Amino acid sequence: MTCPFCGAGGCVPGVATVDAVWATRHEVAYCGSCVGYFLEDQPTVEEMRRYYAEEYHRYSAASFQVKRLFRRFRSASQFAFVSARRPFSGCTILEVGAADGVLLNMYKRHNRVVGTEFNDRMREFGRKRYGIELLAMDLFDITDRFDLIVMSHVLEHFTDIARVMAHVASLLRPGGMFFVELPNSPPLNDQPRETVSEYLQTPHIYNFSPTSLTRLFERSGFTIVALERFTYRLPPYLSEQARLRLRRVFLTGSGMTGAVALPTLHYLAASLWKPQTSFGALPRESPWQGLADDIRLIAQRPA
Repeated sequence: MTCPFCGAGGCVPGVATVDAVWATRHEVAYCGSCVGYFLEDQPTVEEMRRYYAEEYHRYSAASFQVKRLFRRFRSASQFAFVSARRPFSGCTILEVGAADGVLLNMYKRHNRVVGTEFNDRMREFGRKRYGIELLAMDLFDITDRFDLIVMSHVLEHFTDIARVMAHVASLLRPGGMFFVELPNSPPLNDQPRETVSEYLQTPHIYNFSPTSLTRLFERSGFTIVALERFTYRLPPYLSEQARLRLRRVFLTGSGMTGAVALPTLHYLAASLWKPQTSFGALPRESPWQGLADDIRLIAQRPA
């Protein structure tokens, strides 16, 4: 079995089974050469479209508001990360899987913005809140050219990753940039197998590490401008167990109890004051931090 990220052979099949997401079970393979996971057999296009249109953003009104607030913090931090490498102005920007359009809203004052989103609720919210008409359009139906393409927690959901990378490259103008953020995955033998199996119970077709993401972009001809790991900038007095619990609350929008109320208030106060600093960088080689240990990468279009 060949790795879709680095091209190495000898990937280990059946390291986990995803049986709580799709209508059918899917086995996960692992590449030890680049620390990457991928589904051995993939869901159908129709199955995926139905899931993302109907299930992916299905949560209560209260959870929706919580997740929207934390999406705002994440987007402000991403905007600062990208702007530190290149401040886009007078450009055309595409975000694939734009959710409610909060990140595009940060760009639209000085740029032309385009966003895609399959979920009706998110598109309607983006139109009403930000005045952005998000499109229920497949990436491969897009033919315009862009200066920046953004995928925040989206790339890992596609099938046929090589085709995605080639199409993104074709949509970028000369010198154009591709920004992605996605979860960082643990090496197979660094965590208990139960922890890895639970981590992989997601709709992700691919699960990356900094090494596998780097190999994929380099094999696709991109020049990497920056790659860093990020997570929530939580109060320093928290224990590691408390940090894990709080990250889960922030990611899911549920589970808010008295035990996490005070550190949540501390985080919210700091993030509302300076949302661009709501996430902090992690040392690239530090141990896996669990949920919300994310990778950010910005790369330049192949020549």
